[in-house]
Amino acid sequence: MKAFGTACAALLLASCATAPETATAPGTTAASGTTAASATTAAPETPHGYVAGAEEVAEPQPRLVLADPGTGAVHVLDLTTEEVTRVAHVPGADGISGDGRHAYLSAGGRTVRAVDGGSWTVDHGDHKHYYRTRPRDLGPRTEGPPPRTRTCATTDEGRLCLTRDGILRAYDRKGRQGAQVELLTPPIGGAAVQADPARAYVSDPGGRAVHEIDYRDGLRRARTFRLGFTPGLMVETGR
Repeated sequence: MKAFGTACAALLLASCATAPETATAPGTTAASGTTAASATTAAPETPHGYVAGAEEVAEPQPRLVLADPGTGAVHVLDLTTEEVTRVAHVPGADGISGDGRHAYLSAGGRTVRAVDGGSWTVDHGDHKHYYRTRPRDLGPRTEGPPPRTRTCATTDEGRLCLTRDGILRAYDRKGRQGAQVELLTPPIGGAAVQADPARAYVSDPGGRAVHEIDYRDGLRRARTFRLGFTPGLMVETGR
């Protein structure tokens, strides 16, 4: 009996010397009780509207993609900085269209190449994001919006139309003519009109220029961009 009592006492002493285990919740450590995820530094959150490789800016960044049908040279005119960048070469270019960011060039009646104008707008409904990056050639393409050369453009005030005599005319929403301005010297073959919420742009192939028109101020010519090539094809990006 004495030996049995001694053995029991030794067993009880050993039990007390071992600290009881504490139950831990899944995903925690017994030492600290903190989650395993919090032990690792959280990855930075992607900012709202972030686009890899692009700079987000506070305002629209309008640009014009311009092609010279004679040489095939394709340039991008930045309407904010007035910088002109050559981006591609499309022999036999005879048509152009766009989707707000990209220009699609046609030759022989079919789409053959795409150019990233490097500026675009993303509409989130209650707000918009504006982006800019360098313009670049996207290479051969076989699909794109149908090309159209427009000599009339719609604005929130009505329409602007360039007629064969080189005169730009403004019409209100009821079709009544308002201001007009002698802008180009005939013939005006290849000339086009583009309009955005702020200004209109008229390409002048004969004068190797593009005219910026303030259509809210009596068709005032705000700027003329003198180019070293013939802007026979034009589309705006960035809006």
